[in-house]
Amino acid sequence: MEIRFCKLEAAGNDFIGLDGREAPLPGGGHLPELVRALCDRHRGVGADGVLLLAPPARGKGQDFAMRYFNSDGSEGEMCGNGARAMAVFAREAGAGGAIMRFGTPAGEYEAEILPAGVRVGFPAVREAPREMPVRTTLPFRGPVHFLTVGVPHAVLFVTDVASVDVANLGRALRHDEAFAPAGTNVSFAQQQGDSELLLRTYERGVEAETLACGTGSVAAACCLLHREGREGPATVLIHPTGGDVLRTTLTRSPDGSVFRNISLEGPARLVFRGVYPWNGGR
Repeated sequence: MEIRFCKLEAAGNDFIGLDGREAPLPGGGHLPELVRALCDRHRGVGADGVLLLAPPARGKGQDFAMRYFNSDGSEGEMCGNGARAMAVFAREAGAGGAIMRFGTPAGEYEAEILPAGVRVGFPAVREAPREMPVRTTLPFRGPVHFLTVGVPHAVLFVTDVASVDVANLGRALRHDEAFAPAGTNVSFAQQQGDSELLLRTYERGVEAETLACGTGSVAAACCLLHREGREGPATVLIHPTGGDVLRTTLTRSPDGSVFRNISLEGPARLVFRGVYPWNGGR
């Protein structure tokens, strides 16, 4: 079986786009197997995850549905930079225009193709970040904030993000029993000025630090407004490991229980198209 794909990247997060609307794809347990093979950086195409373009749900007025698979084959509810890359892929595939609406297991999202990138609007986050009692030993003081932005995120504010051992500390917190059984993504944020954050993220499902994390950027922006008691509307610039800048906008309710008008904006592009010879699933 020949699998046609597009390679995409958004702020350094890289993805493989598959069009599942008509082309046959392996079913059942073979799809995670295909995802792992495609994402293998040594024997496959290489990616943080796979974006599957699927038919829209009936009666909701959506252009398409998005399914996201981590590089380990597990399916995630949502991926922020993946959604921005998906918008590029969907427009390339004729599934959406300059503005598009799409469904995910985490809710409905809207994307807009901009001259220099893609902006995605998020559903409201209806919870305040809460401090989690973790057992993992931390080499610095400070609370571990937790909230769900489509997917679960732990956010820690540090004074020097460059010195954090993201691989080991991120892995330990990702598996800490406080976040069982689902686990969590883990972001380390260093504040610069009033509204800028340096951010490094250990991603669940990739099981490593990635060059950027869209949902992690939104989670960190929510936590920044929460810990400073700011309401908004606010704009927070995120500087992830890969060097691109992600722009988050959001509004925090006066009681701190809801974050609305959330958007994530940054670069996204199609890198190349290809065909992958798939011999598995027999």
